[in-house]
Amino acid sequence: MSPPRAHRLPWPLLAGALAGGLAASLLAGCSDEPDDDRLSRRAWIRRADAICRAENADRAVLEAPAFDPLSGDLTSAQLAEAADFLERSLTLSDDTTEQLDTLGLPATDADEVEEILDERASGRERLVRAIEGARDGDMELFRDNFGRASGDYAEAGRLAAELGLRQCGQEPAA
Repeated sequence: MSPPRAHRLPWPLLAGALAGGLAASLLAGCSDEPDDDRLSRRAWIRRADAICRAENADRAVLEAPAFDPLSGDLTSAQLAEAADFLERSLTLSDDTTEQLDTLGLPATDADEVEEILDERASGRERLVRAIEGARDGDMELFRDNFGRASGDYAEAGRLAAELGLRQCGQEPAA
């Protein structure tokens, strides 16, 4: 029997939120002043969600480790498995981020997008530290940063939903 997919254990705190990673590089030149070269809010959301839908399909087939990363002591093998899974998830997110970068910021609501980006940037930094902790066998570093990254990504997902995104930052459907 294969391990549960990402949406069945605490892994979805990151799996869903990583889906549709919005990039900090989108911040360049942002304001709420309309720009002829920028997409309308509606068009931006539609295109971003199309990009994220493809990532969600890829993410849905990633198999999450079959253990809870936040309970009990993890073995060295489990920490290595957690790091591998998180690195694969982060690679998907980074690939999507590159595609989203091509959209730029929407013509309006740039402040809301910036807030999402800030939460995601913080979450990504903490996730990288969690992976490092797992690779080094440092349970405390792994758990602390995994938990904090989960919170950052969950907040980014909440804000993305408020903005109107239905795929980006949301947990893939089962």
